[in-house]
Amino acid sequence: MFPLAPTPPPPVFQPLSHRAVPSFSLPALLPPPHATVPYPYSNDGLVHLHHHAVPPPPPVLRLQIIPVTAANYAAELDAIGSLLTRYPFVTIDTEYPGSIHRPPSYHKLTPPERYKLVKANVDELPIVQLGITLCDEYGNLPTVVVTDDDGRPLLLELAWEVTFSDFDPRRDRHAPESVAFLASRGVDFDASLARGVSSAAFGAKLTAVLSSSSSSPARRGGELTWTAFGGAYDFAYVVKMLFSGGWPLPETWHEFVAQARELLGGRVFDAKYMAEHCEREDLCCGGGLRRVAARLCVERPDLEETPGCYFLAGRKSHIACRVYMAMRRRVLVLPCGLEATGIYGNQLIPGGVLCHPSFPVPVANHLELKILVLDITIPILVDSQVTLDGAVSVQEFSKSRTLGRAYLRSSGRTISVGVVNRALGQDGD
Repeated sequence: MFPLAPTPPPPVFQPLSHRAVPSFSLPALLPPPHATVPYPYSNDGLVHLHHHAVPPPPPVLRLQIIPVTAANYAAELDAIGSLLTRYPFVTIDTEYPGSIHRPPSYHKLTPPERYKLVKANVDELPIVQLGITLCDEYGNLPTVVVTDDDGRPLLLELAWEVTFSDFDPRRDRHAPESVAFLASRGVDFDASLARGVSSAAFGAKLTAVLSSSSSSPARRGGELTWTAFGGAYDFAYVVKMLFSGGWPLPETWHEFVAQARELLGGRVFDAKYMAEHCEREDLCCGGGLRRVAARLCVERPDLEETPGCYFLAGRKSHIACRVYMAMRRRVLVLPCGLEATGIYGNQLIPGGVLCHPSFPVPVANHLELKILVLDITIPILVDSQVTLDGAVSVQEFSKSRTLGRAYLRSSGRTISVGVVNRALGQDGD
């Protein structure tokens, strides 16, 4: 054992015990190690800890659901609008009084028929709650730091839960089992009538926020991304609030999509549809929000449902946000490093190019190249012809530096590099 530093005077309180330094051999040229006492002792035998010597405890991450009512909806929507530039991904979830129009077999309906079913229910039934969660492209949520009763810093992720005053179970049609379920989960319909915000007032303010100079996608140089999980009803209720103050939804599915695009000002994704149409078998088989979240390992143990703290619109929008970001980052990231929806890795080939259908990249197998011949046994002479395995996506180097570069390989070796002077077309052109 190596000698320790001299034993300090006995302190007023016993410090943490120190592990003995283990015995081990070192080369003779190295000086012997020495142990030090981690606390600075003074001659009075007391332990004097300086502020800089003890790092603060790490923040504890928790979720804070901000309740939104008639008293604060304008202020909270202004706050949301100020955050959209930094957090342009908006995930929503709704609570509503069930479905009163039900087909015998929903899965056999065509997309236009499904939209007519959603429209019939949303037009007739008022919204109960709306959950909103914002995040950036990496899945980071808006946060605030507070201190708990013990002085520990708490890092709180923020989400919003809007309570509306439109629905009265004594007056409006509803599905009794759905209303009973919401009541069992803590929804107080009398309190919602008294303190909730009307969907007309909320929709008018949300429209103003989305079109304001600070959050307008057109003025920010980008666009918002709206997501939900199984979001047909979620997006329908939001569009209903934004569209003429709650008037009936557009008659056709195509009109609805165009209206949603114009009102929301961004792209729309459904994380449930993404999960059911990806290549992971455990996700393709379907399932509810919490089941998919568990399969993606994005559930938070500290956010488990407990009596008095149930999964309603705010918490569900938070989980849906985490599911969408997991799908976006880990499931739908293609091998080439690009990310897309509805394009799977098995549909791509090495060297393939993704492009917009309206702006196809030229394809050719007859090219004029300007090349630099590398160190090879048989030289490539001027006007030599090289046979390609097939047509390739290519453009002249003067038009596209990325698609205008050329590499000639033979037997696993690169024999020359260069640029495309001209793309002469394909066989048969």
